[in-house]
Amino acid sequence: MGSSFPSIQSFFQREVKCRNDEPQSTASGVPRDGFTSSEVDAALDPLSVPWTPSRLYHKLPIAHLQAGPRDYEIAGRIVNHSRSMPGQNNQGGGEDLHQYLVVSDGSAAIAVKIFYGKPTHHVPILGQRVTIWSTYLSHAKKAEIGHIPLVHCSTTIYPGRNQASHIVFHQDHPGSRETSMLREPLEFDPETPDDLRGLMTLKSFLDAGYDMGDGKVLVCVRSVGPRKVIQPKNGDASLSLVEVGIFDETATSVLKLWGDKIDSTQSWRPNRTGLLISSPTYRLSNHSVEISSIGLGYSSMIEVDPNFPAVDWLRRKVNCMMKMDSVVTPFPEGLWDIETTVQGPARVLFTLAEVEETIRQAEGQCADFTGKVNVIILDVNLMDLWRSVRTFHNEWYVYYAMRKC
Repeated sequence: MGSSFPSIQSFFQREVKCRNDEPQSTASGVPRDGFTSSEVDAALDPLSVPWTPSRLYHKLPIAHLQAGPRDYEIAGRIVNHSRSMPGQNNQGGGEDLHQYLVVSDGSAAIAVKIFYGKPTHHVPILGQRVTIWSTYLSHAKKAEIGHIPLVHCSTTIYPGRNQASHIVFHQDHPGSRETSMLREPLEFDPETPDDLRGLMTLKSFLDAGYDMGDGKVLVCVRSVGPRKVIQPKNGDASLSLVEVGIFDETATSVLKLWGDKIDSTQSWRPNRTGLLISSPTYRLSNHSVEISSIGLGYSSMIEVDPNFPAVDWLRRKVNCMMKMDSVVTPFPEGLWDIETTVQGPARVLFTLAEVEETIRQAEGQCADFTGKVNVIILDVNLMDLWRSVRTFHNEWYVYYAMRKC
């Protein structure tokens, strides 16, 4: 008598043969495991795969978030980040890596820890806009994230493992509407736009303001130095360093960025990009010349191009300083025909190639033309110039002595 219970085969679907573009074995003859290349890429790099929320998430400012099991959609910009290295803080000794982010939307900040099952080449950028979907928030004290000003909660995200939590790093195009979103600085009150708590000049911070601990400086990028590789004395892995020149109307200094933070400087423009740095670190090197520098610590925050009146005032001040520092060479009287130079049809600004071409067309005769040449001095050997002048004077003295005899 046949059994009335269904067989186990009825609970499974029949396997479908692979298509022509999905071979059953690799080139080396090793049989495949049944996963397509897109599924493998999604598992190894889940942030590169488009993600669609599967439930309703509440959109609230970070200051209004409450700890507990709640579904939140959080938008903000990265103000600090760090990345663990292989074997660091891994109790199990596995390959679990994590990135630590501090995200701000102007009202408050939240700490985000992202865990990856495999190493990833994705590097967060300071000032980059992100969107976070979280299902659980923890109090900052219970999460043991340390003391970070204006950070009251934290969340943990496992991309690819937990389908309900995710993060998206947005790539905003310059000039778009998204570029100016979420750029209000922390503790900014629109009713008192000229009064930002803890804000001081760079000179005040370098003199004694660094002792406050929670001070802020608003600076403009002066220059971005090259990438340097530093080898520690203890023999650990080498570190990358970029020194960013910063200044305001009172002083100049150097901002040192280490590790993966140096990628953020690629979009910074000298005399244009403004930086609002909260709780920066301070270091004074006592050599023959005292050189002070600031950096970013664990509890520091750096807001790129914040949107408040002080930044606009600083940019106008920088433009005035650039005009005052510029060098204007007047037209020599008696050698330049100013009327012809300014209003004449002849070109005033020449390149070295045009000067050489004009001279060669004269067929050995000196051509009369007037203009300017903008050049960059690449190398100056002062000793050779000094020796050539000294040799000229010595030869002239010998010639004069022979004529006198």
